[in-house]
Amino acid sequence: MTFAFPWAAIKDFFGWLRNLVRKLRLELYYDPKLTYHVAHDLGSGGIKGMFAHVMVVNRGRDTASKCRGILSEVYSETTNGGFEPAPLFNNSVELHWAHEPLDCFTKDIHSNQPTRLDVCYAHEGHSVLHFFCEKLARGVQTDFPPGRYKIKINVRSDGGATCSRRFLVAFDGNFQRLCLEQLEGRRVRPDWTAPKSLVSGGPKLPQSAAAKKEFVGAALAGILADACAESSHRRNNLAGY
Repeated sequence: MTFAFPWAAIKDFFGWLRNLVRKLRLELYYDPKLTYHVAHDLGSGGIKGMFAHVMVVNRGRDTASKCRGILSEVYSETTNGGFEPAPLFNNSVELHWAHEPLDCFTKDIHSNQPTRLDVCYAHEGHSVLHFFCEKLARGVQTDFPPGRYKIKINVRSDGGATCSRRFLVAFDGNFQRLCLEQLEGRRVRPDWTAPKSLVSGGPKLPQSAAAKKEFVGAALAGILADACAESSHRRNNLAGY
């Protein structure tokens, strides 16, 4: 009796394993150190602005071609603290890829190369929140008044890879206090506001032992922990530009 080694089955297995390893896997995430960018907007006469980004990375081996970032949902906060769909945001729009020409809405993302996706921005002296997307006259609102907004962003490539995540955008009319944070896995307090320390010259972290003890107690209570972390990241970002 002869034994026939299943070479065909082994070849199919290794082919399946290779495709699994090389499969495109897009990941959308929030990195506080890379979120904020203060710059002069040359497309608006050089006015100073705060730009907020999220990060996209391709965890596969092959290049993810023609990736698009889609702003698919915008929910605005109501007077009672809830959120409801923004009535004039009635269609998805494509977001702009950061540090690219203004008409760049598709981009090839190479393996393990973190890439910035523009989300929103605000200009100094103007109390308008702008989502950084294509400006087409088709009745879709992409500029909003100060407030808090829950948004959903999808990223997809021509190869079929997709990912999505939800974020909170908060803006009180001051461009230096434009804030973005990730919603999944974190509890967003109903009374959340941008910490005062985001403004230049704002309060610093306590230095004395008594003040530090009081600060830690408040942080453990969940009152200052998020604000402290956010202010620290924002000061780092402002210092880097």
